[in-house]
Amino acid sequence: MNQKKQLKILYFVQLPPPVHGVSVINKLIYTSQIINLGIDTYLLEIRFSNRIDQLRKLNVRKIYQFIRLALRLISSIRFIRPDIIYFSIMPVGKGLLRDLFFVLIIKWFKVKPVYHLHNKGIERNSKIWIIRQLYQYIFRNSYIIHLSRTLYDHEMSKLKLSNAKYRIIHNGISLLKPVEPMKKLSVINLLYLSNLFPQKGIFNLIEIFKILESKYPDAILSIVGGFPYRKTHEQVLKLIKKYDLEKKILLKGPKYGKHKTQEYNQADIFVYPTSFRQECFPLVILEAMQSGLPIITTDEGAISEIIDNGTNGIVLKNWTAESFAEELALLIRNSDLRSKLGENAKKKFREYYTINNLERNIRDFLEEEFLN
Repeated sequence: MNQKKQLKILYFVQLPPPVHGVSVINKLIYTSQIINLGIDTYLLEIRFSNRIDQLRKLNVRKIYQFIRLALRLISSIRFIRPDIIYFSIMPVGKGLLRDLFFVLIIKWFKVKPVYHLHNKGIERNSKIWIIRQLYQYIFRNSYIIHLSRTLYDHEMSKLKLSNAKYRIIHNGISLLKPVEPMKKLSVINLLYLSNLFPQKGIFNLIEIFKILESKYPDAILSIVGGFPYRKTHEQVLKLIKKYDLEKKILLKGPKYGKHKTQEYNQADIFVYPTSFRQECFPLVILEAMQSGLPIITTDEGAISEIIDNGTNGIVLKNWTAESFAEELALLIRNSDLRSKLGENAKKKFREYYTINNLERNIRDFLEEEFLN
């Protein structure tokens, strides 16, 4: 009796470093024993940058790496002959133009792609006829994993894709490693953690804190993350000095492992005033939920699906620095509200956003579509 052929998956993905949401999720999926049980897995790593400050910058070295990667993709397909290629495609901007060449190769060899979408912007870009045609070509005869039902309906429904199957699978993260309890600070510690792109809200954050600090002198702001641009770092330092907040705003740099866990443990409120147009399903929100922190954030991407406004956090729409500061002040004043939101956040995290949920959902998808 002939044995059933084992499924072959070529993971064509970014892995850390640099550390960002897409690379972290890719690593979780590629290394998961639950997802890949009984599957032949192969890795072709997409790497154009090793540090956050190298992202989104075109140079001769990256052009060479792109050509080399395209040739390696052709070689991998020819010799591995994968059944599917798992590809965390960039659906917007310069990344879309780059990844289009990889899509052409995948389609030329008639391998089924599984696109895992971690960014938004398709709906906005597809208003242009030629780009809409491009999206229809990319996603035709493919499998799509999307992070959010609301975003999928908004982003993809107007494309009217043919022979495309999709699955909604939320992000999930590993549990933060436990650390020895540290003494809570005798102040209200507001925590912001992210890669410090301007669109992620770093300047908004400082303006918000400036409004609050005179009324709440026992509040401090801890900013954790790396600056991708030197100019942004310089502007932030200049703004902090202008407002005379050097002793109240602590720039702590990027933190990983137990050091990041300690920052969450010492915080009282997680503050995330993002206005990033490509914001989708931020992992820092999930980490803050896991840590039992009350969260105040903005209605970008799928955040309003993760955070139920008034139940496990506060989500602001059509906000200003003044209105954000007013809502944040309520949390600063009301410790009972902070406890309630934090406990509800932790409860929802455990129910929906653990790595076990992510692994089970991806595995179910593979079994239903490819392993039966």
